[in-house]
Amino acid sequence: MTETRASDASGRMSVGAIEHELARLRMNDDGTIGLRASVLNLVVVTSEEAAPAVTELVSGLSGRFPCRAIVFISEPEAPHDDFDVGLAAFCSTRGGGQVCAEQITIHACGAPARHLESLAEPLLIPDLPVFLFYPDEFDPDAGEFGSMVSLADRLIVDSGRASDPEGFLRRLSLLAEDPGVPDLGDLEWVALSPWRALLADMFSPPERAGMLEGIERVRIIHDGGGEGRARALLFAGWLAASLGWEPEEGGSFSGPGGGIEVLFEESRGAPLRRVEISVRDLVFRVSRCRDAAEFRAEVERGGEIMAGRTVHLGYSSVEEILGEELQHRGDDRNLLDALKVVGRMVER
Repeated sequence: MTETRASDASGRMSVGAIEHELARLRMNDDGTIGLRASVLNLVVVTSEEAAPAVTELVSGLSGRFPCRAIVFISEPEAPHDDFDVGLAAFCSTRGGGQVCAEQITIHACGAPARHLESLAEPLLIPDLPVFLFYPDEFDPDAGEFGSMVSLADRLIVDSGRASDPEGFLRRLSLLAEDPGVPDLGDLEWVALSPWRALLADMFSPPERAGMLEGIERVRIIHDGGGEGRARALLFAGWLAASLGWEPEEGGSFSGPGGGIEVLFEESRGAPLRRVEISVRDLVFRVSRCRDAAEFRAEVERGGEIMAGRTVHLGYSSVEEILGEELQHRGDDRNLLDALKVVGRMVER
């Protein structure tokens, strides 16, 4: 059980006043102080509408990833210059002791919103990794991004929030090549992990390894929303990058074994509902039902199911997906390679 302790203090506060108030929030009624066992700094840039959901995320993650979260509600176009600070601690019992995560929420308007790095840097806990997270539609041209990214060890975005997933993923592929941008993570890529693991497992038996070069057609069925479209594109990019396919005109690919038809289809259901890979007279299929963490993997021949199994692999909530992403360090080569292919797909 996590206890939320919100401070009554607000308005402009110095760094010293913020640290003093956070320490007071960690103090229990009996005078003992909850341990600040932070394992990372999480810097979030979001909107006022999305900020409550971010607070729920930080609270939900506080047991597994106690952190110092600095949440910026940024309004650079506001007609006045000001910022307001809100503080909270999320305390839970772990290993016989009490562990607290901290959240500093800064609502910045006007000039302070255009220089968020000057507010963030003094509040970071030294010697801990800094994750910069954009939970809303991310715009790398936003005024604060260039300076904020210089503070970060890892940039986390959510391509499923983009109004134009194709254009966004192409821009992300270019951004990933910028040496000034830190290691990159995408929540939609993490959500694809069970799909990639199951499909790779279906072709892992030695007698099936040679079938990969004989793939003739891929059907990717998604719900048509931003999450589904982004996942479908990333999945196609991963498959193509892994198997050495190159995008061609009209949605097809060329590979070592010849041409491959890749179809994107929309259907109601989970964001990514089904993937089918056809090799000769066999269809390899991975499916997921709406709101379910179970996946069904099947091999079909002539309408008859030759093999099948249901497994529980999923990350079904944003909290679980972000928690998985916070464990990553360093470049994810598979993501970067998939983004390059998606970028070339979109250009065609």
